[in-house]
Amino acid sequence: MTNLQKRISSGLVLLILLTLVIGSVRLIPEIAIYVLALLTLVLSYEYSRFFKEKSLSILFLSVVLLSILLSSKFYLLLVIIGCLIWLSLFIRILLYDNPSMTKTEIFIAGYLMIVPTLVSGIIIFEAYAKLLILILIAVSFADSSAYFFGKRFGNKI
Repeated sequence: MTNLQKRISSGLVLLILLTLVIGSVRLIPEIAIYVLALLTLVLSYEYSRFFKEKSLSILFLSVVLLSILLSSKFYLLLVIIGCLIWLSLFIRILLYDNPSMTKTEIFIAGYLMIVPTLVSGIIIFEAYAKLLILILIAVSFADSSAYFFGKRFGNKI
């Protein structure tokens, strides 16, 4: 199976799952939050594979898991810190050609990108459930479009 076929098949599976979640929200309103938490754990697992040391991977997963159980009074603070981290990483990438990061920086940056994303998803879901679903669909579409555009025109630009 080629990389393109893998991407298309995983996209179709995710589309089917997203459709099931959208349909289930009416019956079980909390299901979207559980799905967000599950996606966060899967994303955290994938991110933890950056660490060569198994102990760092386990520590990272543990910290993210504990953060999911964090009280909601800290949510806004986490979102603000996460936005500042995203901004600082963006500036760092713009300023340095080949920025290298230490293990600690990778750990902190990963945590402060993944957990605030989950928290933002929960906040958006509680306020506007349909908006969150629209955001997920738009981001999935944009990601897939960027991949196909890059495959088609990447070497020509």
